[in-house]
Amino acid sequence: MPAPPRDDAGPAPGEVESVLDAVGDELRAALLRLPRARRIAFLLRVVEGFRYREIAGFLGIPEGTVISHLARARAALRHDLSGRIA
Repeated sequence: MPAPPRDDAGPAPGEVESVLDAVGDELRAALLRLPRARRIAFLLRVVEGFRYREIAGFLGIPEGTVISHLARARAALRHDLSGRIA
C-alpha cells in the first residue's frame, strides 16, 4: 500500500542536508573554541559515551573536574550557538 501524499510544507530533500551541513559547521567551530580539556571531556562523554570515571582516568584529573569541564563546555556551547542555530 503506497504512503499517503504529504500535504505539509516540509523542507525539500536537498534543504535538509544543507541545514545539517550548516549546523555541523557551526557546532564544529564552537567546539574548537572550547579550551582543549573541556572539548576532549565533552567529546568523550557525548560522542563516545564514556563515564565520568573513565574520562577522569584518560585525562588524569579528578572525576569532579570532569563534571566541571562538562558543565562549562555545555554552557559555553549553549551560549555560543544561541541565535546561530534555529
